[in-house]
Amino acid sequence: MNRPYRSLAVLAAVLGLLPAAASAIDLTDKVHLSGFGHWQYGRTDGNTFLGATEDGEYDNGDFALSVSAQVSDPLRIAGQLHLAYDGTTELDFAFAEYSLSDAAKLRAGLVKHPFGISTEVLHVGTLRLLGDLPQSLYGTTGVVSEAIKGLAFAGRKDFASSWALSYDVYAGELNPFNDGLNHELLEPGIEEDEEEELSYRDALGARAVLETPVDGLSFGVSAYRGVEEEDGTTAETLGGHVRFARGAWDVRAEAFGQHAESGAIEQRGYYLEAARRFGEKWQVAALAESFEVTPESGTGPSFAGDPRSEHDLLALGLNYWFSPNLVFRTSVREIEGLRFVEIPDDQEPAELDESTRLFTFGVDFSF
Repeated sequence: MNRPYRSLAVLAAVLGLLPAAASAIDLTDKVHLSGFGHWQYGRTDGNTFLGATEDGEYDNGDFALSVSAQVSDPLRIAGQLHLAYDGTTELDFAFAEYSLSDAAKLRAGLVKHPFGISTEVLHVGTLRLLGDLPQSLYGTTGVVSEAIKGLAFAGRKDFASSWALSYDVYAGELNPFNDGLNHELLEPGIEEDEEEELSYRDALGARAVLETPVDGLSFGVSAYRGVEEEDGTTAETLGGHVRFARGAWDVRAEAFGQHAESGAIEQRGYYLEAARRFGEKWQVAALAESFEVTPESGTGPSFAGDPRSEHDLLALGLNYWFSPNLVFRTSVREIEGLRFVEIPDDQEPAELDESTRLFTFGVDFSF
């Protein structure tokens, strides 16, 4: 059986188990089943970016199934299986949550990584403003992870005058999304198969989000520190975000900085994203983002001016919402730099145009 069919078989098996679980713990009252999917066509004017090619690419889609069960008043179990178009299946998260109180919940297992605005809903397209999340933070930068393998505490405290504070504290192992390019820039000529999955062991991190009396306005800060498994050096990451979501408007901004001792590199990224509804159906969205990776001052080789170390993007999108669970999107992006552009094996970065234009059309749905 080939990989795509094996993946479908896994999903079918999970679905097949649900009736048995339902009869044991009452599906109607205690078990919640949800899912979401995404498909997108992309075409560029030359380079390959976000899976889109010069000839046009249709093979870009995924689907995920999430199940949570309130086993008892204090205990909840949750998990999510994610199937990509190429047939790969991943377990995004699987954890147990025990509520000690409204202000303190203990989570253990493969727990969603609490960092910034969107890490806990990375693949849910109906919660995005454009068809893809900003790559300056959520791309293969080695910053955010699908989940933390370990323990986490989460809670929320409401104060007078409509202030509220939610928090997450976690410890364990992180495997941030990473393509190895930062390391290759510091060690030119390193073979791709020499790169191992990025792993931060003994990671400690936290996130705090402050909700203000201004309806829809919140601020947050996220941070973590981890030890790279490969060489035992540390990486420190700090990020901040602000969001305003009220009425027809949804405005999001995030910035981060990371210092990694292993390669003595520093990387920084930020984005500003905004969307406005016109009536119930139409929505216009825009994005500006920037990212750069540099050697720590006074250390390591210099790759200043290397287009693979930089990324700047402007995007404009138009969305049509059939319902809150179904949206069709189209967008145009202008990209400068090659940080997130796919470099063909038979080409050198200098042979590519440093500018890329991308057109996309796609659909996101959820239930």
